[in-house]
Amino acid sequence: MKKIQIFVLFFVLVFRVLMFCNAASAQGNQDAILDFNPLRDLFKYHDLIEFKIDSLTWSERFSHYNIVDSTIFKSIFQDTALTYHSAGKLSEDADFYHSIQTSKRDLLEITILSQSESTYCTIIEYIIYTKDGKKTSSFTAACSCCDGGYYYEARGKFLNDTTYELLSEDNFLTENIEEENTISFKKTVVVIQQDGSIHQTETMIRTEIKNNNTISIETAFPINYQSDTIAEFESFKNLFEKMRVKPFLSAVSKLLNDRIDAFSHDYITYYTRPLEFNIVQSDFDFDIGKSEIDMMLLSRNDSAFYIRVSKKDTTVFLYQNEQILSDFISRHNAFYKSNIDIENKIQFPSNIFVFGYGCGFVGMPPLYFRKMQALVENKNYNEISSWLRSANPEIQAYGIYGMNELFKLGQQIQKADLEIIKHLFDSSTSLYSCSGCLYGEPLLFRKVIKPRDFRKLFREYKKYH
Repeated sequence: MKKIQIFVLFFVLVFRVLMFCNAASAQGNQDAILDFNPLRDLFKYHDLIEFKIDSLTWSERFSHYNIVDSTIFKSIFQDTALTYHSAGKLSEDADFYHSIQTSKRDLLEITILSQSESTYCTIIEYIIYTKDGKKTSSFTAACSCCDGGYYYEARGKFLNDTTYELLSEDNFLTENIEEENTISFKKTVVVIQQDGSIHQTETMIRTEIKNNNTISIETAFPINYQSDTIAEFESFKNLFEKMRVKPFLSAVSKLLNDRIDAFSHDYITYYTRPLEFNIVQSDFDFDIGKSEIDMMLLSRNDSAFYIRVSKKDTTVFLYQNEQILSDFISRHNAFYKSNIDIENKIQFPSNIFVFGYGCGFVGMPPLYFRKMQALVENKNYNEISSWLRSANPEIQAYGIYGMNELFKLGQQIQKADLEIIKHLFDSSTSLYSCSGCLYGEPLLFRKVIKPRDFRKLFREYKKYH
């Protein structure tokens, strides 16, 4: 009986999500014409190329965007199947003016952001009109849904003036940890015709099947992962071509063989950010045949000094430029008075972790947050201090959290550690963070703990200066 109830819940949730996220394609009776001119100044953005759902809360959007009121609702959507989202004390349903787009087709093109509590979804709808304001078509530009373990995330960008690519991930987590969960990664390509009509093609990129007891918050598909452009893909392909002929990259050559020639840019995602000491950290995920490959790359001045290629969490290739690597470690150790070990993933930036206190719909604490909590409970000052000196920004952030918790327990924080905390609070390095269902939104160190807690620590810092 429980399995039947779970299945029914799953069906209802999926049906609700699909109804909301696909409402952009609905073409009800167009009984109102849009007068565009009075609306132009109401849009938040202009001529966006990429679209994703923002990290604002539903209530925060009311002060961030202009709201679509009931007098203009029908003229914008021109669909009798849709009803006006009337926000009030008991509801935060609303539609907002998102962006106005310059059309290369002599048409009117806009996006509207809508949030709906009944479906637990936020959607950005791209809408196309004729010059006289008659709606011709629309499609989903981005979407985010989250409810009871189920989530659906989609974001995309224009590849050129007529082609839009939407990448999506959806997952349903069952209540029974022994049951399997299927995560689907899809690509939808929308081609806009000269008359404003659209043609959509959906392709399954891959699926992953995991159990609840093995699924990892750390590997959740990040919201700010980006698919490569064709130009970037060509550069990436050239990199692998060079790997084939360089002797120290023979392992990668063997791994890739000739299948790189059939490589599609649709199967590359990446996340990159600058670190301290002029270092850039880049994490690439790509598919070759049925193999899912991850490549972590550390570089300085466009010269890679650390490349790790892994398949199913097993390292299949490792390259290190000892000179640059040794210089980076020496500079880090000299500044932080540390002794980082390249084999220790907590100390060396060979992985990208997630920082947060509660991830996903149920607010599950990330792995390294739980580890830091254990260190705090044991009052392990020395180990927490070593986290502050890590070359991994997220580990450093957990170190700040741990020091603050020890301070609240009455532990005196040493001058050297307060110096590091002050340095990190002044840093512009972005943390890879989670906030509920959202992953990858940039977060600065100064946002790790509450301002009033930092002020107390800063007073301690001032005692030494």
